[in-house]
Parts: sequence; C-alpha cells; structure tokens
Amino acid sequence: MLFVAGVLDSEYEVHEAEVDGGRWYAIAQSTRVQDVADQSGRPESTILADESSRYVWRIYSISKYEQRDGGVYVEQENIVLSRAIPTPLKWLVQPATQRLSRRMTETSLRQTRDAVRSIANSHLPSADFPAQSN
Repeated sequence: MLFVAGVLDSEYEVHEAEVDGGRWYAIAQSTRVQDVADQSGRPESTILADESSRYVWRIYSISKYEQRDGGVYVEQENIVLSRAIPTPLKWLVQPATQRLSRRMTETSLRQTRDAVRSIANSHLPSADFPAQSN
C-alpha cells in the first residue's frame, strides 16, 4: 500500500446535550486515529493527534436530533482535519481525504438507522414497524 490507508479505526470523546424536550445534539472529537492496513482489521500504524507521520490527524462530528412528525430527524456534519499533503502526492491523497467525511457520514447514519430498527423490532410486532429500505 502506498501512503493512504484504506480504513481508519478511531476512538472519540463525545459530549451530548438536550436542547429541549424534542431536540438534542452531540459533538464527537477523535482521541485516537489508527490506519488499518486492509479491511481484515490488521493495524498498520497508530496516529496520535500531535504526530506528523500521517495525513488525517483529527476528526470532529456534530450531530443534531429533532423529534417531530412521528419520527426523529438527524443532521450530521463531519470535519476531517488533514496535514499538508506534499505536492507530488496530492493526486493520490487529497481525493481520499475529501471522501472520508462523506463515508463517515454515510456509515454513521446507516449504523444509527440499524440500531433504531433493531431496538424497535425487539419491542414492536413486525407489522407495526416499516420495512427496511436502503
């Protein structure tokens, strides 16, 4: 593999707050970001927030939740901070760092949906819960 990992494994510190009875928000900040050599999950190397050995060094996520219309609306923003990318590698590294935030958002929203459905399916008869759509 060149200089860009295909998978990042990360840990976050999360702060949650209730705005009022129907609105909440959460702010997550990465505390550890680790490159994974491949999708088998074998670690390649660890990136700590202040080391300069890799490109992605910090990830922030802001999630807003609002209960209304018989459901919950979720809005999520992700910010991926990267180090300066050397000019000869920009064609390789920059597109990957730009796609990372989108993939994070998609994964987070999919996992949230699946968790809500799992909880709902364990408490409600299947006829009372809408069919899964992708």
